[in-house]
Amino acid sequence: MIKQAIQESASQGWEGRFALHSLPQAEDFYRKCGMIDLGTDSTYEDLRYFEMDAVQAQTFLSKYP
Repeated sequence: MIKQAIQESASQGWEGRFALHSLPQAEDFYRKCGMIDLGTDSTYEDLRYFEMDAVQAQTFLSKYP
């Protein structure tokens, strides 16, 4: 799923960057994938907001080709 999101982002010219809101039970998964935890978003059901930048995307792809 993460690899597909990175590839889709890259195909759109966004260098693998993407962001998402996480359900509580998936938060650790996104952290382990190397995503940045930006805290809860009070405007979106207080779900945690995660981002992956271009460097993190490349790091992820190098670990999981």
